[in-house]
Order: sequence, then C-alpha cells, then structure tokens
Amino acid sequence: MNSQEKKITTTTQNPNPSSVATNCSVVNRDAAWRATNQTAGLGWTVKTLEGTAEFTLTARFVGSALSAEGLAMREALARCKERGLKRLRCESDSAQLIKALTSGEAQPELYGIISDVCRFSSYFDEISFSWISREKNNVGQAKQCLVEEEVFVPGT
Repeated sequence: MNSQEKKITTTTQNPNPSSVATNCSVVNRDAAWRATNQTAGLGWTVKTLEGTAEFTLTARFVGSALSAEGLAMREALARCKERGLKRLRCESDSAQLIKALTSGEAQPELYGIISDVCRFSSYFDEISFSWISREKNNVGQAKQCLVEEEVFVPGT
C-alpha cells in the first residue's frame, strides 16, 4: 500500500478478534441523552498498546439520542486525530449509527455529523466501524457525565 492509499473497513457485526490488526487502536463510545433539556453525555475510551484512556464531554442543544450517538463518535475521532493515532477500530452499540456510517444512508438529523465523521476518517490510514452488543460496550462515562451536569448546572 503506498502512502496515498488507506484502508477503510466498514463491518456491521463484531469482527472476529483474530481478524483485526493488532496495531489498531480500539475506540468504544457511548452517549446518554436527556430529552427534557436536550443535553447529552458523551463518553469514549481509546485502547492502545500503551493503555486505555477515558474521555467525557457534555453537549447541549442535542435534538435526539441518535444525534448524541453520532456526536460521541465524532468527538472520539477528533481526539484520536489530535493524539496522532492512525489506525482505528471504532465500535458502537448503536446499530442505526453503524448503518449510517457503513451504508452512507443517514437520517436527516445525522447528515452534518456523518459528514464530519467522514472528514475525520480521511485522516486515518485505516479505520473500521463495527457494531457490538450493549453488553460488550462497557463505556459508562456518558451517563455519569449527565449526572454531573445536572449537579453542577447553576440555577437561573
């Protein structure tokens, strides 16, 4: 593969662990959404050979749970780019999000987010998007992020 080529894999099921390149970083992400105030808690982990890093972010004015899922993926990819990672396996328990990423058929609420994810994806030498079961997606910071937001939001 020359320096201008990159490998993009779009799988919709959990890949066989032995078929995944051992030098890929694994990104797991999750989101929690509160409809009453349109706030989302975004959480993700990045597992590399050096260890696992956890990240959280609170997002306001998020219109749906699906948008929150997409924002969590977008933010995870942005942080991976900042860290200089080049080979990623992105996992999500959101079948709708993985379908939108792998088929190119997104619901209107995801158009801009999917566009951003595609733009970030072009940075990486290799990237894949895979669905995993909720039980295997052990990123719990998203809900905690919402709890902390509720506690620390000043009253008006």
